[in-house]
Amino acid sequence: MAKFKVLSNGLYTLLLIPTSPWVDISMDFVLGLPRSRTGRDSIFMVVDIFSKIAHFIPYHKVDDACHMANLFFKQVVRLHGLPKTIVLGPSIASLTLSYFFPPLATLRRLGKLKW
Repeated sequence: MAKFKVLSNGLYTLLLIPTSPWVDISMDFVLGLPRSRTGRDSIFMVVDIFSKIAHFIPYHKVDDACHMANLFFKQVVRLHGLPKTIVLGPSIASLTLSYFFPPLATLRRLGKLKW
């Protein structure tokens, strides 16, 4: 019989129950998809935690962080406003949001954004 060891990932943080749409969002990436006709091979997902409505934004896997931040502002912030909290998915949890979205980091330093 094979033996295995379960490793703890640390303590989980409870999320507050959202009270209105597009105030609390989560985001993650889907990578490794077949290329579309336009050459896009990945999806940037942004999900509203309150209503579970999602934006699925196609992009090229080689797009840089600046391009991804522009997509976020054009596709999400333009329609719903700047969120109060952002929950990162496991594929980007190791990245800091300050590096990934510098405009949001500026708002965080000003005390207008909590994450």
